[in-house]
Amino acid sequence: MTETKEYLQNAIERLLLDMDPKLALKNFKKSKYETFFGEYCNKEKEIYAKLKELFENSSDLSDDMKEAAMPLIKRAEYIVKSTGRFTRERQLVDLNCVMAFYVLPGILTIGSKEAGDFALVIAGLWNETFLNAQITPGTFEEINSGFRKKLFGVPIQ
Repeated sequence: MTETKEYLQNAIERLLLDMDPKLALKNFKKSKYETFFGEYCNKEKEIYAKLKELFENSSDLSDDMKEAAMPLIKRAEYIVKSTGRFTRERQLVDLNCVMAFYVLPGILTIGSKEAGDFALVIAGLWNETFLNAQITPGTFEEINSGFRKKLFGVPIQ
């Protein structure tokens, strides 16, 4: 169990860092999102496996979830604080989008109640750290269903 926790302490921030916000937003379109999200999840499958291991073997799941989430939150906080004063707000918006469209739905692909709880822990810590942010976890299916498929009853590409 200690090995799993150590791995997550060193790797969980990759869920955010492996995604270039500009590229993520560029691919957040009806025609590209599913493929891009799938590639992202495939790249992060090792982290998801370790999270699942943590969920299954933890003796104090609530504390372990908070402990696992903190490096991700701290890295995001560092990124925002190290951004120039005039672009800080834009950086935070980009990170919020990456979290809401990729990181949290990716965690939910683990497919367990604990994964949902962990996504809520991350969203709660995120919203406490970034007071203007109000992200909530949503599944890939929920997000993908928000893209317009028809315009005036005519299917659109």
